[in-house]
Formats: sequence, C-alpha cells, structure tokens
Amino acid sequence: MPTNTQGKTTHADLIALLDGEISRPTFPFERLIEKNAQRAVLELTAPSDLFYFDGHFPGVPILAGVVQIHWVIAYGRQCFDLPPVFLGIHALKFQRIITPEKPFTLELVHEPAKSCLSFKITSRVGTHTSGRVMFGASDV
Repeated sequence: MPTNTQGKTTHADLIALLDGEISRPTFPFERLIEKNAQRAVLELTAPSDLFYFDGHFPGVPILAGVVQIHWVIAYGRQCFDLPPVFLGIHALKFQRIITPEKPFTLELVHEPAKSCLSFKITSRVGTHTSGRVMFGASDV
C-alpha cells in the first residue's frame, strides 16, 4: 500500500491504486514461446521498476507470491477460455524467489475437464513456483 511520510495511506493514493492509475509497470516483459489449445509457455522478466517490488523488500526486492498468482490467472485467461469463477489453489509450492531483471518461464497447462490451470514457473536455477488454479461456472 502506498504511504506518505507519516506512514499513512491517503485517500487519493488509495483511489489511484484501486482505479489502476499506476504509472509504473504492473506486469512483466513478456515473450510468447509456445501456444496450443491446452498449453502455453511464456518467457517473462520482471522489470526493476515494477510497482509490486515497492516495500517487498527494501534493498532486496522479491516478487510476492500473490503477484505471481495474479499473473498466472491473468495469462491463463489471456491464453485460454477459463471458467469465470476462481475457486481456489491446490498444491501451491514456492521454492525459489523471483528477483528483478532475471528471466523466468511460465508454463500453463489448461485441463478443461477438471476446470483447472496447472502452472510452473522455472528459470535456469530451477523451479520457483508451481500449483493448480481451480475455476468453476458462475452458478457454482
């Protein structure tokens, strides 16, 4: 959350945040490597001026897990026709941190019969994050 010099979030800052009026990047640089009906692979790089690095952590920025999940769902919706309602996350594992300017790969596998989006975030140093996001119809 943005704060002023007194450590408080102002109404204007909160409205700007909620309205999406952020002047810095909130998504990584991306390159689509592969895409078919059930699988997509993207190469991503979080820029050093990424909004979500603020305060997480000063001097040693790392990408928060909630941001990683946000990106998984956003890219999943961009690549596949996913059911509209998020139901939960299964088998979520955070194994390595993601830092600025280091490329990583996001592999998405859509399993329509299970209403599931499996994902794995890897780089040359190994697996960073993996899990399955579950979706359902709006009448669930």
